[in-house]
Amino acid sequence: MKTLIKLWNRYQKEKSISLCAGTIEHTYDQVSKWLERCPVQDPKKGRDVMTWVLSQEPDKSARKVAIYVKALYRWAASEDVQLIKKNYINSFQLPKSYDSGDVIVIPVNEVDPFLNGLKSERTDDKWYLFSEFLLQTGMRPGEARALTWDDIKPDGIMVSKTVDMDGRLKMTTKTNKTRKVPINKKCADVLKQAEIKWASELIFPINRRSYVDYFKSKSKEMHSVGVTTNVYRPYDLRHTAISAWIEKNIPVNQCAKWAGNSPDIIWNHYCNVRSDFVLPEI
Repeated sequence: MKTLIKLWNRYQKEKSISLCAGTIEHTYDQVSKWLERCPVQDPKKGRDVMTWVLSQEPDKSARKVAIYVKALYRWAASEDVQLIKKNYINSFQLPKSYDSGDVIVIPVNEVDPFLNGLKSERTDDKWYLFSEFLLQTGMRPGEARALTWDDIKPDGIMVSKTVDMDGRLKMTTKTNKTRKVPINKKCADVLKQAEIKWASELIFPINRRSYVDYFKSKSKEMHSVGVTTNVYRPYDLRHTAISAWIEKNIPVNQCAKWAGNSPDIIWNHYCNVRSDFVLPEI
């Protein structure tokens, strides 16, 4: 008999071909733990599975697991897989997410004050430089940490590897695709300073935990005194970059290539994320 967890294991095995090890470890393995303890293992009782998942805590994690379960059922019932006769949760509606914190874009008038607030003589401005680089390129932090000077080409930066959350170098990106990111003037200035400051094979030989801790501390400090309207996270620099490209009328397909995402992700997560638009007079 096909059980829920056996279906998931088949699905995860197939997905592991196209996804990097970090995504499998930090996302798919976590879903496995949830489904292993699910008391409903009959795939035909998919609605009971979804009800159980969504009743777990924390709510945000439960909803994410439910999204993966929906994807599992679509895959298992698809014409070329057919591990189950039909998608038993095809019409199951997920509750609306009221969490708007997944994608936070730094308002234009806060970008410079926030970045300047990251400067510090004590840290020799290294966290400021790294943050400015993330903002100008839209790279994921792990991709930027994996860059060497050999990745800098006359026509852009080759992004082909990443450093995962545990500091391990992975010779692939999150999507297993190499891409090229252009170098604008601010990015070029950061690279010049980085070459002088670190003189290392790695462009940014930094400790991830130290960076995140410093970023979080300074972000909370700036928010507490009214410099910013949110407590920003390092990944919000990527959100801000991609959203800025959209607002500059860069085609969505081009934004997706620079960011290492699909056009659908760009449309669904980065278009129209600002809430400060004014209804135009026609």
